[in-house]
Amino acid sequence: MLFAYDRDEDGALDSGDRLGFRYNGTDRVVEMRSSGSVLTSCDDGTWANINDERTIVIENFDVVEWVYSVGSADERRLQITLDGAVNLRGNPTDISSGDPLEIVRRSYTESVRVRNDEL
Repeated sequence: MLFAYDRDEDGALDSGDRLGFRYNGTDRVVEMRSSGSVLTSCDDGTWANINDERTIVIENFDVVEWVYSVGSADERRLQITLDGAVNLRGNPTDISSGDPLEIVRRSYTESVRVRNDEL
């Protein structure tokens, strides 16, 4: 999920204004982009983990965008779903083995309105 925000309010979208979030399935983490040169590729830019892969496993990060009508206006929303797990005993990120009662899974879903409808 990529987006731009004129953080320094200089009227231009600089590299530090091109932000985003992505799921890294290899490391099983969610990453946040702090800068980038384009808004068309998640392969570009500077990315950092926002969770510690040594303590929690992110199994799914999903963003769904939809537009619906409110009276005569359209409103954009994002539904963000995040699923994670942790092993309470032994290796926290070993969620494929061990006693299922020791694996804790959580799923969070949130809907947010996109305030700037400009694409």
